[in-house]
Amino acid sequence: MLLQITITSWNVRGISSPAKRTKILNHLYKIKSNICFLQETHLTEGESQKLTAKWINQAYHSVYNSKKRGTSILISKNIPFSHISTLADPEGCYTIVTGSIGKDTMTLANIYALSKFPNSCVILGGDFNITLDSHMDRSSSTSTNKSNRKRLQGT
Repeated sequence: MLLQITITSWNVRGISSPAKRTKILNHLYKIKSNICFLQETHLTEGESQKLTAKWINQAYHSVYNSKKRGTSILISKNIPFSHISTLADPEGCYTIVTGSIGKDTMTLANIYALSKFPNSCVILGGDFNITLDSHMDRSSSTSTNKSNRKRLQGT
């Protein structure tokens, strides 16, 4: 059975107010978001523990202070995610979580880089071991990762 996952990324511009926090968490629940990437949470370590709801199974955070930065990754109870490791920036600019869903190991990276690199454009690159267009993305048209490409394209 193929698990359908809804991923949401949202710059919340501060979520320390209980009313705003409740409104945002309720909205994420309403849209059935399974994995949520929140940026600019503006939470301290203690306040980040308040970022919970009945539908959230796991939450990972990087915090800075109540006026700036902060990222969170929230994972719904509907996702059988097994946590392996977390890397949280002490300046609140990124949270990176590695884990697995079934046999698939994955890394979830939530980045709020504007404050970390103030006068630059951040370009993320790497070898993601997948191609969307084998004619454009490979020197050979033979693709060894058709199943990964189909999963990414949702087919």
